This record gives sequence, C-alpha cells and structure tokens, in this order.
Amino acid sequence: MTWRGEGPPAWSRTMTKTDAEPPAVSIGVPVYNGERLLARALDSLCAQTYADVEIIISDNASTDGTEAICRAYAARHPHIRYHRQPRNLGAAGNFNFVFRQARGRFFKWAAHDDVLAPGYLAACVEALEAHPDAVLAGTDAGLINDDGSPLAYDAERRTFIDRYGKSWYWAPEPDSGTSSADPVRRFATLVLRDSWCLEVFGLIRTEALRRSSLIGSYYGSDKILLAELATIGRFHKVPEPLFLRGCQPAQSSYLTPQQQAAWIRGRQTRSFDQGWMAWHLLRASLRPELSLPQKLACAGCVVRHAIKPEKLKRLVVPGPNNYFGIGARTARN
Repeated sequence: MTWRGEGPPAWSRTMTKTDAEPPAVSIGVPVYNGERLLARALDSLCAQTYADVEIIISDNASTDGTEAICRAYAARHPHIRYHRQPRNLGAAGNFNFVFRQARGRFFKWAAHDDVLAPGYLAACVEALEAHPDAVLAGTDAGLINDDGSPLAYDAERRTFIDRYGKSWYWAPEPDSGTSSADPVRRFATLVLRDSWCLEVFGLIRTEALRRSSLIGSYYGSDKILLAELATIGRFHKVPEPLFLRGCQPAQSSYLTPQQQAAWIRGRQTRSFDQGWMAWHLLRASLRPELSLPQKLACAGCVVRHAIKPEKLKRLVVPGPNNYFGIGARTARN
C-alpha cells in the first residue's frame, strides 16, 4: 500500500524548535501490557511526516515487557516522554493522564495496537487549520489483525472476520451528521448510532478537550466525550484510509459489562455503566454552548437512546451482558 505523504520520517530531520517551545501536536499513548503490538504502533507514530510533535506514553503499571520497550524508544527519540504509573489507574485514568501532560494545541490519543499512515497527522492538521469551526479531524479507517494483515470481509454475514475467526461488526460511518453546522444534528448522530466511537482517536483541538469531561470512569464514556465535543464544533473527515484500527480478541469491546467496568476503572467492581452513560449524556445535552431549544432537542435524543430495546433487555435479562451483573461471574482483569 502506498500511503499519503510517504517520505522521510519527521524524526530524521533537524528540529529548529527548542525544548522550551510547545509542539503543535501532542500524542498520548496510554498502554497496559502492550508488549506484543506497542512497537508497531510507536514505529508508525515516529514515521509521521509532520514534524512538530511530542509523544507522551503512560505505562499503566504493566507487568510484561512494556516498560523496556517504552524506555528503549524514549532513549532513541527525544520527543518521546515516558511515564510509568506506580499502580493501575484504570483505562480512564491513564487516558486522562496523557492528555493532562500535553503541551500542543492539537491532541491525539493513540492506542497501542493501532497504526497510522505516515501522512495521517499532516492531513489532520491541515484539515483543522483550514476549518477553524472544526474541533476534531480524522480520516477513513481500515481494520487490521494483530499480525498487520487486513481483516477479511464476510459479505453473507456482513461482518469482518479476524484471523482467529472472531466477528467484528463494523461499518464506516458517513460524516454527514458529525460534520453538520447544526449542533443538534451532530449530537443526535453520535448519541443514536450503534457503532464504534473511532473519532475519539482523531486529532482534537486541545482547547476543546479542556472544556469537556474527558474520559469518565465508566465504560462508554468515549461516546459522552464525543457528544460534548459535538456541541462545541464540527468534526471533519479526510476521505483517505490513513488510520488502521487494530483488532484483537482481548479488546474491551469483547468483554462482559463487568469486565469492561474493571478495565475502565482499574479494579473489580459492579457495573451499572449504562446508567452513568444516560446521566452524563443528559448533562451533555444541557451544555452552555446550546440554546434552550437545542438543549431540549438533544435531551430528547438521550431519551430515545436510553429506551432502545437492546438496552432495556440488558437491564432485566440475566447473563454475562446484564448491566447489573445478574447471572454473570465477577470480572477478573
């Protein structure tokens, strides 16, 4: 595959800015026990053709070889800052930690198993600079296995299949709703759809993120964060597949609600994350950026989201996906 902007990586060039000057872009890499795929992700970040970047890694008290990998990359690349947490902060705490260390005017979270094309940052920075009313820029995406190969698509089942035979139900989302000038339409698009929130891994204006609640300590809080950002400004999508989402069986999307709660908080706990989601979505619908009619319209979207049959089913039917943990084992993580 030929990527947009392929050429010498930014790290190979002489940087003219001093350490005292903040970079334009900060990339936060929250990681826990990511030794298998972390180097691949860091290589793709270090190969970016956009040069004015810092990379902040937060190792969430990993117990595998993650620390050694991080220290090796930080020793080779002066624009990488490595932090090792003395205890597991949970995914939410780790995501928020890397953001709070950021100095750039643009920020991006990067998962340890994802891959960026060399021209990803350049394309997203260009988009945000060209569209001052946009708070977030991303690109089209593709799905890859842990060995880097693309996932196969099963047309009959309408799903992607990884190399272990696991199904990944994903369809690229059109940006017509999130790119709208109408904040109610943007909010409704994010709240009512049932799909991955990949936009959270886009390039985001730091100032806008500081006005948000960041990642909450409940599973699904990325949807609330995006809904909050949607009340502030538009999302812009670059129509090129410059982002590859890593798919592996251990990802949080395939955990039970109780396991997801333990993953996001860093400790075993009972789960009622959908209740927290509904509450925080309602709060997001009442943000000061919205007029009273817009607030009422957005609140109506939250009600429609909360009463979807699938969500009501998980409230009352026992089993591993029950929101209260009824009929499920205690999560171990």
